[in-house]
Amino acid sequence: MIRSLLVIILFLFGLQSYAQHSQNWYFPESVGIRFSAGEVNSLSGGKISTSVPANVQIRPTEGGACISDSKGNLLFYTDGLTIWNRNHTPMKGGQNLKGGPSATQPASIVPDPGNPSRFYIFTVDDFQHILKNGLCYSVVDMCLDNGLGDVTDKKNVPLLDIAGEKQAITKHKNDTDYWLVVHKHYTQSFYAYKISTAGISKPVISSIGSYHGGGLFDGAATAIGQIKIAPDGKRIGLVNSNMDVGNDKALLEVFNFDNETGVISNYVNLTSMIYPIFFGFYGGYGFTFSPNSQNIYVSTRVGILQFHLYGETWSYVNKINPMELNPTGGMQLAPNGKIYIAKGEAFLASISNPNDLLPNIGFKLNDVFLDDGIATWSLPGFYDGFRYTQEDPLCAPDNTVPRESDDCGFMLYPNPSNGNLTLKLNNSLYKNIRFYNAIGQIVLEYSSPGRSVISLDIKDLSE
Repeated sequence: MIRSLLVIILFLFGLQSYAQHSQNWYFPESVGIRFSAGEVNSLSGGKISTSVPANVQIRPTEGGACISDSKGNLLFYTDGLTIWNRNHTPMKGGQNLKGGPSATQPASIVPDPGNPSRFYIFTVDDFQHILKNGLCYSVVDMCLDNGLGDVTDKKNVPLLDIAGEKQAITKHKNDTDYWLVVHKHYTQSFYAYKISTAGISKPVISSIGSYHGGGLFDGAATAIGQIKIAPDGKRIGLVNSNMDVGNDKALLEVFNFDNETGVISNYVNLTSMIYPIFFGFYGGYGFTFSPNSQNIYVSTRVGILQFHLYGETWSYVNKINPMELNPTGGMQLAPNGKIYIAKGEAFLASISNPNDLLPNIGFKLNDVFLDDGIATWSLPGFYDGFRYTQEDPLCAPDNTVPRESDDCGFMLYPNPSNGNLTLKLNNSLYKNIRFYNAIGQIVLEYSSPGRSVISLDIKDLSE
């Protein structure tokens, strides 16, 4: 039968689903969750776990980092020591990273703004190792090992000799580059690294706020606790545990962050506002901002505390019933707008209305059931603005090898394309060829092409 029409739909102007990059979460112990169509479901197969169960109380694996593509397909995840690919097997070259598995935030994943197939993994050590490995980075190339990824020759590259157990990432004001921020332990200094098409910049150093140090393990134990940059990129805050007798080493602080220059300013110490609450072993651990960047939540041994920004002034609001939450661990804002909290059990707690004030925040003690696993101390860390704008990995084999359609008898390549396409017809029976955009408009049309290979330039096509 003669085919009189070949229809090829070209999705020229698709909307990016930024939050899909954070759709899959894997965390200890061997559990995960997935966000899809407004639902949160438990995942199995995760490999992040404490290697020696007898040491769970001494040296548990606490957190990690994950990344997915724009369609929500898992790419890889890590606990700071090992990288697992989408098949949940160790990535080639992805073992023996220098992160500390018992660090509060042992790893962060940042896309390379200059190459959608490459990702930076930043690691920090834990207090049990006296933070000795500092801040390092490794580079993953997803075009290696047949699309499963591999670590390049950039592995465990040192950036800072000693850093706390915490790291935060956010988007640069230009909406292309990223910032990674850590705190150098035994100092008052923040180090902000810009990640751009030129690579990793020299740090912007802001010496402001309290000295970090003191307590057990040669003063390294006060490195415990989360750091976060607000979703709007304008503020940064942290909590330090005390891990000492008394409460003089615990810290709760918030600052302004300039997401154009990387400078941190306007130090506000909130510790004294809740000084009695911070009394006791572990003081505080989790820290996060609300989606509107106007509220702060802090997890402590006596419950979750809420602060609100009135104008330019942070004020303590109240706390969630401490009898329901002991202990409370790391907190993470999710792409569905909720905040999830690890609490050492098979359930995650949640705050469904984090932009509101207590008691109207929609706190739920047992929200997500993790099947046979437990969430020990922390959750995977993400860029809380969720405006990941990189394209999906674009690898040479997929970009150069023509793909044949058995149904239509043609080949269209490269696929994906940067604007230049080649259409090869496998027979001469086609009389008309039309190209449609995503909303059904005809953007190109060929009548009786009379040849089997057609070169197309679609760079200048518009809706």
